[in-house]
Amino acid sequence: MKNKKNIKGLIIVGIGVIGLITTLIVNNRIENDLICIILMALFLVVEIFGLKSIIKNKYQYR
Repeated sequence: MKNKKNIKGLIIVGIGVIGLITTLIVNNRIENDLICIILMALFLVVEIFGLKSIIKNKYQYR
């Protein structure tokens, strides 16, 4: 059960990292920086949520 929660957290972190990298690539082509900043903030929140769940699971079983 512990490993499934950690894998879920890692998948969420992976989605956040992929989203950040994609937004950086798209930022070179789009003139509107506000949209890119909002998207990057959204993916950063997703990544922080995944890291929070991994850390919570780590200290839950000690």
